[in-house]
Amino acid sequence: MLTKIYNKLYKKSVKTGVTTNILKNKIVNYLGKTEKVLVVCLDDYGSNKITSEDIDQINKVMYTLLRAHEVNHKAKISLITVTNRRYINFVLSQSVETIFRPANVNFDAYTLSEINSILSDRCKMGFARGVISEEVIYMVAEHAYREGDLRIGIRCLYDAGRNAELVGSSTIEREHLDF
Repeated sequence: MLTKIYNKLYKKSVKTGVTTNILKNKIVNYLGKTEKVLVVCLDDYGSNKITSEDIDQINKVMYTLLRAHEVNHKAKISLITVTNRRYINFVLSQSVETIFRPANVNFDAYTLSEINSILSDRCKMGFARGVISEEVIYMVAEHAYREGDLRIGIRCLYDAGRNAELVGSSTIEREHLDF
């Protein structure tokens, strides 16, 4: 993550062999000098796909970012984490917990109508006209709504497209759905 931040700030790639500490110092000094605020967003923070190795790395990066002001008091970094309540099992290290004080912002779950609209829009962008009917999209929307996760619907549409392709169908039908 620090490499990506460095690349964006300096608009050049990091040379191999640069240590995390050097990257951190360069980022923090850049922020202090320019007085810009860095906003870092960790999306799907705490998802069920994160391994214990990932957790260690995320804790290290969060700690580094949250302590940046100790290196340069003018360096300002905001850290935003986004999670689905189902995946709130993420464990912060004690060193991060002492300095990370999040303010929760809760978003209402999508309604069935909203999910159907989003999936329909995605189908218009991702499939040729006439490949999938509104009825099949609605079935997928109902499934995603029951599961409480829009991403399940998006993945289902992707898989259905692949399934249709595998059998040589030019349209996605109910039998191509995996639920």
